[in-house]
Amino acid sequence: MKLGVLIACLVALVSACGTSGAIEAAVVAGCADARAEHRQIDERDVLWITARECIHGESPGRAELLPASRSVDVLAAAAWHAEAAAFDALKVTIYRSAEEPQFLRARTTELSRKELTERWGPRPASLDTAPAHADGTIWLWMSALVVTVSVGLIIAFVRELRSGRVRLLWLVG
Repeated sequence: MKLGVLIACLVALVSACGTSGAIEAAVVAGCADARAEHRQIDERDVLWITARECIHGESPGRAELLPASRSVDVLAAAAWHAEAAAFDALKVTIYRSAEEPQFLRARTTELSRKELTERWGPRPASLDTAPAHADGTIWLWMSALVVTVSVGLIIAFVRELRSGRVRLLWLVG
């Protein structure tokens, strides 16, 4: 059980590499439940950022939901100015907005790097980090982890089998 939790934590950590800056920037900008993921779609590196909703206002009692278009602008600007893996396009998904506050409905907008540059100026190269898949080392490390865990489990099972604490039951039909 502990090993499963460890593996799940490692997978979550590795998959979040290169996106934590964008998530932090979105939360600071007032967007709730922000998540970011770096994907490769049709040979393009795409940063996909999502949030349940974006609000405007300092205090919780006076906070107002932003319209979907303004929420997209807030999330896109946050991702554009945050440290994240280099990307060719940005996909922004918002689920709740001022137009229909009672519903959770996904609205996704894709912005090219050219559009982002036109709106917010050039992105400083210092903000671009290498994507997790850039050199393939992530798959090497994940493969090594899987092999190590598998060998460990096999060794533990064989020891338990030899000690007599575990018995195999062969069913012949």
